[in-house]
Amino acid sequence: MLRKIFFALALTGISVSAFAGAPGNQMVTPSGVPLMALSNLGFWSFGIEGFYAQSTAPQFQYAQINSNTTPSNISNEKVDNSYHSGFEADATYHFADSDRDVTLAYMHLDMEDGNTASIVGNETLVDPFGLIPGRRDRVDQIKGSTDNLYNAADFVFGQHMHVGQVLDIHPFGGIRYADLNSRDNSTYYNDATDPDPIEATAQITSHFQGLGPRAGVDATFHINPAISFVGTIGSSLEVGYDNATTVLQINGDSPTTSKLNKAWYIVPEMDAKIGVDYQHSFNAMTSFNVQLGYQVVNYFNAVEEDYNDISTVNSENNRENFGFQGPYLRLQLNLA
Repeated sequence: MLRKIFFALALTGISVSAFAGAPGNQMVTPSGVPLMALSNLGFWSFGIEGFYAQSTAPQFQYAQINSNTTPSNISNEKVDNSYHSGFEADATYHFADSDRDVTLAYMHLDMEDGNTASIVGNETLVDPFGLIPGRRDRVDQIKGSTDNLYNAADFVFGQHMHVGQVLDIHPFGGIRYADLNSRDNSTYYNDATDPDPIEATAQITSHFQGLGPRAGVDATFHINPAISFVGTIGSSLEVGYDNATTVLQINGDSPTTSKLNKAWYIVPEMDAKIGVDYQHSFNAMTSFNVQLGYQVVNYFNAVEEDYNDISTVNSENNRENFGFQGPYLRLQLNLA
């Protein structure tokens, strides 16, 4: 999906470069929303965006169950990535007698998922951490959960350029702060009446915080004065610190930190949006926008996952992408 959106907007950018842009009557915020006409007064835009997003991170595999039959049936227990609600809030000031603006934006998303499994009959559990290897018949329940928490803040400046009466583009640049917190948990336990009771837990955490330059471009294709197709391509380069650990615990004993990795990383990020926007003007000084579309956000090699798969867990440090995708709905009020 990210490649398709990037390709479509890249073609728009190529076509724009063939023409000479000139100031016009339309303005575009860094979210790609058409606004009021230029005036000799500065004006504000306040936006709130709700989105329904699914994590694009690899599924957490917290156990493997072997049926011990012929032929053998092996089940890999994973935590599915479901959809969760998030939001973005932003404020933009459009400078008087100018096609320039400045925007402050904040985005938040918490993606928490879980799954359970159990051992029955002659099945055997293999947990990826080696806490209870070869456990058979006596494991009542296995739990796996993931929590991917995302916070980001942008401070960007933009410049509007217009090609005829149909196409507007809006390059922007500034800085982005990103906070990526990834946590995988697994629990294995059985009935306390078992002659050999056991409860074991494992937690993998990775917390990356970075700051770096951000740049991108919005494109708006006007169908009529009220309706437009909009799109955005943005990218940032985050320089930051990741504090990653793997903590194991058995039967309430003191936790054991089996892996500890604190290091600096450079994390590239890329995001894209495409949608349809409707604008309603109340008067010459006030208008309102409603935008519906789809977005993709991805941070490359952003968090540490201290496992490869069920058979090579804890063998090496592995960096994984952190991202999400899904539909969004944006509301924006413009006041001169």
